Amino acid sequence: MKRQGYGYIFNIASRAAKIGFEGSGFYAASKFGLLGLSESLYREFSKINIKVTALCPSYVNTQMAFDVGAPISGEEMIQPEDLALTIKYLLNLSKDAYVRELMIDCRKTII
Repeated sequence: MKRQGYGYIFNIASRAAKIGFEGSGFYAASKFGLLGLSESLYREFSKINIKVTALCPSYVNTQMAFDVGAPISGEEMIQPEDLALTIKYLLNLSKDAYVRELMIDCRKTII
């Protein structure tokens, strides 16, 4: 990316990178760390036309969400396609539009 003078890095963090919750200390710590790394890269690489965005979704309709005991149904969760569409949207912004992070909540988990 540095050689070609542009690029885009997406870090898939989690809502847990912004809001810790009971019983998830290690997971939240790793996601807080990823968010910190992402912000550092954002500040460093934006100077050389490489965009960095951290996506922070709440429950995504994946096996992992069910394994951790998500309190909502798969239909009520963010769909994987929603993340793909979000990335597509970000990739289509003008070259001077930079998005550092984006939080995406499920309607039923907004507190």
